[in-house]
Amino acid sequence: MDIGLQGTCKVGCWTRVRIDLQGGSSNKKVRVDIDAADSDGVTARFEGDTYVTLEPDRTFRLEQYVKLGRLVDLLEIRLVDKDGNQVDKLTTPLPTVSTSTQPRIVSLFGDIGLKRWVGRQQFDDDQRPIIVAIASATDLPHDARGWDGVERVSLATADNSWQKITTDQWDALEQWLLHGGELVLLAGKNGQIVSRHDRLSRWLPGPIIAVETIRENPALEDYSSSDSPLPPIEVSRLERVDGLVEVRFGSRDRSSGPAVVHRSFGFGTIRFCGIDVDQDPMASWTARGRLVEQMLGLRRSDWKNSNVGNRSLVYGYTEMSGQLRSALDDFQGDEDEQGVKVFPVSLIIGSLVVYVLLIGPFDFFFLQRFVGRMEWTWVSFPILFIGACTTILFVNSWRLGGKETRLNQVDVVDVDLSEGTVRGTTWANLFTAQSNLFDLSASMQIGVNNCQVTEQSLLWQGLPGQGFGSFQSRVSAPWSDRHYTIRSKQGRLVVNDLPIPATSSRSLIAQWRGTVDEPPLSELKEDSFSVLTGVVTNPLKVTLVRPMLVHRQTIYRLGERLRPGQRISVRNQPRRDLEWELTRRRTYSAEHTSYTTTKWDPHERDIPRIVEVMLLHQAAGGSDYTKLNQRYQGEIDLTAQLKLGRAILWGEVETPALQLTVNNKNATSNAEKHWTFYRVLIPVQSANSGTSVEER
Repeated sequence: MDIGLQGTCKVGCWTRVRIDLQGGSSNKKVRVDIDAADSDGVTARFEGDTYVTLEPDRTFRLEQYVKLGRLVDLLEIRLVDKDGNQVDKLTTPLPTVSTSTQPRIVSLFGDIGLKRWVGRQQFDDDQRPIIVAIASATDLPHDARGWDGVERVSLATADNSWQKITTDQWDALEQWLLHGGELVLLAGKNGQIVSRHDRLSRWLPGPIIAVETIRENPALEDYSSSDSPLPPIEVSRLERVDGLVEVRFGSRDRSSGPAVVHRSFGFGTIRFCGIDVDQDPMASWTARGRLVEQMLGLRRSDWKNSNVGNRSLVYGYTEMSGQLRSALDDFQGDEDEQGVKVFPVSLIIGSLVVYVLLIGPFDFFFLQRFVGRMEWTWVSFPILFIGACTTILFVNSWRLGGKETRLNQVDVVDVDLSEGTVRGTTWANLFTAQSNLFDLSASMQIGVNNCQVTEQSLLWQGLPGQGFGSFQSRVSAPWSDRHYTIRSKQGRLVVNDLPIPATSSRSLIAQWRGTVDEPPLSELKEDSFSVLTGVVTNPLKVTLVRPMLVHRQTIYRLGERLRPGQRISVRNQPRRDLEWELTRRRTYSAEHTSYTTTKWDPHERDIPRIVEVMLLHQAAGGSDYTKLNQRYQGEIDLTAQLKLGRAILWGEVETPALQLTVNNKNATSNAEKHWTFYRVLIPVQSANSGTSVEER
């Protein structure tokens, strides 16, 4: 059995489990079910979706996926036959499990010095990056879920091991990359082989026309902050580059082509480096660590905790996803509909004091002064007790607002027509007034033309940190003595028999991926001052409410509504600085020389405001502004796409993108609160040459 990537797992993320099944004395069809605790400590049973035939004296390798909800726990693996009978069971401890916010970087087919770099840095224990080295193609996942929780991947091509990667493994890596992954592709002496490869050629920022030797590289030495000269090296030479050139080969005033190029790919990014960093002479160069740090975009400040502190003890969360989860747990209703009332602690304590006074001093003085027979306390005490219980039941029924279940839901749909990629994420909190078991499923209602959903999941949503109900909590829920089932049904995950106790809620997350066959419409150009001109078109089949266009550090307001297919000129549209808008910065002096920034409120319950900052967290200033991190599910932040010159058409939509079904009833249509946001990535052209602005 093999769990995770090279024995490493990450809580709150999908984890691969590879199992070798040995056949018995006769043929037998079995499936594999895996039990793992969710973030509340309740056992979730991940039911296998296929049956395999075990033949006598033969071994069958099975790859299955499970989502871990606790930092320290066990996996229970069951073999079940077609009649539902358990054939065998194995309980195994998990290998080393990292926290949900601990960076994990995978190095493929070459040592580029990452472990040495990490060893020289100072990190908090729960933020120290985990470096996973994979040297054999057989260890790569065959499913994109196997890459879940990986921040960056470096792929070295000097060793020919990469040519043994199978089509399924390439597909899995590409899906991870398209939907928010970060890849560093190293191609030096084998550059022309890489350029002819059907998969890697798509990832290159331009064709490799030659492999040549560069003898002087002062520009690369400056890029690495090195005083040590770089020996002559073999490099790959690119032409017609589509991407942001970070540094070039050769001298400072005379280049021999791009050395490091940063480009977008779907919702992810690729950094191409035309050097074999894992081979000599680069491997022995004293400044290799600083080169790798620059090339992979590694900044220790990205993983520091100084701005966040121990906020899990104060707010119950240290992540933006935790604040969203907390806000979705607000079922207090609004002026149009009564919600769940939350009583202050002072009122509860006061009620207890009144009750004690009634059954004690009041009962005593009443019987002594007005009745004169103290033995009647055997009558008065039950009356007071029954009256108190009746009052509690009545008040509790009034407090719950008369509804059995309530739902708050947020949908975010991202579209990239250039790569034909669509992804969606739904966060939802389900509240129940009565203890019950719930069957949950989800169906898509996507406002994208010609969209085909290829993958969909519906699971519990965890809480990073150390608070109650978090991944690192060691306290299990009192209803955790039974399990619920997560199974695949017609290509999508459904949840059966999810237990939720009375007057409690459950946090859920649905994620789906798809493809779209719609040509990209790009009529936007950027002038030399980074100001957009041209026309933007709504390519969706839904109307965007309060649409805006975001590009680099500017927001363009596009009116109140943008209908499907409607075109609007960007010229003369109101625009504001992006960071000023996200941080609500305002000038307050007559000369407009002084300004104030609205501090982020960690108790904020305005869902659109929280989502706005989550989706562009780095552009808002990151944890320096919010004092919260955005590491768990951080791929939702598209700030990197803005830095690479792409524009984002953004707006709210009145119809949900996902319908959540609870016990065969449409819960989304009756949701207490619901928000849907769409974002469309749009390429931007240079006004002078018509090429991508990234090339400039």
